[in-house]
Amino acid sequence: MLDFATITFSDAVIAAVRVLDSVVEIDYLDWQDRKHILAFQNAISCCTSSPHGRSLSHGEVEKLVSNVQEFLAIAEHDAVETFSVFSFVEAWDNDKIVKIVAQFVVELD
Repeated sequence: MLDFATITFSDAVIAAVRVLDSVVEIDYLDWQDRKHILAFQNAISCCTSSPHGRSLSHGEVEKLVSNVQEFLAIAEHDAVETFSVFSFVEAWDNDKIVKIVAQFVVELD
């Protein structure tokens, strides 16, 4: 597992968002134009707000925010404590331009 909150996103941009069965994949280019792929496992929700090409500042991880319980109920999960909200924060306006509710994240090769 990867500690999402420690990833350096400064000057990175989101290149692609893919929603698969229970996985959300995010491709991003770091400040040196190197491509990275993050895979959010056991994802039950993904909300984006025009993220492609926007500069990132950082990532945030939250537990037990109000809408997580709603998403868990819809997805018929009851293990609230095992899910987190992973957010990509835009550099200029500090907006959370991608929010993913998932159990954990890994980096793919």
